[in-house]
Amino acid sequence: MHLRFTLLFAAMVFVLVSCNKAGESDAPSEDGNTAVVVAPIVPEVPVLPPIHPPIGANQAFLIDFTKQEPGEGWYIADHDVPVGQWKNDFRASSVSFSKEGMDLSIQLKKDWEPDAWFWDASEVSTVPTFHYGYYEVDMKVAKGSGLVSSMFTYTGPFYGTPHDEVDIEFVGTRTDHVEFNVFHEGKSHGSKRHDLGFDASETFHTYGFDWQPDYVHWYIDGELVHRLEDAEKVPKLPSKIMMNMWTGSLPQWHGPADFSPGAKAQYRCLSFSPDKQETPRCRDRD
Repeated sequence: MHLRFTLLFAAMVFVLVSCNKAGESDAPSEDGNTAVVVAPIVPEVPVLPPIHPPIGANQAFLIDFTKQEPGEGWYIADHDVPVGQWKNDFRASSVSFSKEGMDLSIQLKKDWEPDAWFWDASEVSTVPTFHYGYYEVDMKVAKGSGLVSSMFTYTGPFYGTPHDEVDIEFVGTRTDHVEFNVFHEGKSHGSKRHDLGFDASETFHTYGFDWQPDYVHWYIDGELVHRLEDAEKVPKLPSKIMMNMWTGSLPQWHGPADFSPGAKAQYRCLSFSPDKQETPRCRDRD
């Protein structure tokens, strides 16, 4: 019985040593015999996305948020919003990046004070301005009453200019529609609510617009779906490119604030092609 146990124990030791050979190396001991050295187990460290190269005013770019984070030339909003159409402040902590892309979320404030907003929302914009050309975003929108997800160009009194804007916006109560609009010198023109035929909160799609001196054309997955062709109504000023997700004081439009903390819009790509140039666009990415 004792012999049988000894043989069984020896066999188990042999198997364990054999299984660990891949993580071992042989080194001489002090007495000249070979000693087994077990290599330490190194935990895997997640690979962070690289930083996107700096962007310049009116220069072509494509940023793939599944592979890159914004770097020089980008602003991740982190400030209070005392006035305006919002009912939130903007915090960099509400913006996150992963291999799935960029998430713009809205969070309930940890510390709330009387007369302050309950929510911390999210916004990412370019520092340089961009002008005529083709703009495209690959995104999945936020769902929930009171929420707005967007990609748009903007300049206005905050930057010392008249209000010019070209919009792609989604409200969380109607995620099977997208809304297009422009502002020129503070006046709204060409507003259109377009039926998508799908739920934009469930799948990623590309949305774009071609902004030229005498027209703005809007596209969904490369298909032209809406036109504004009146040069007097087309925005004229170089503008920042902006993406945000927020809640506001316009319940007749976006619905009352009735959503879950952590609601988010997801962005996989943003691109700009100056004027009529053929440069890489979101639909062209791998």
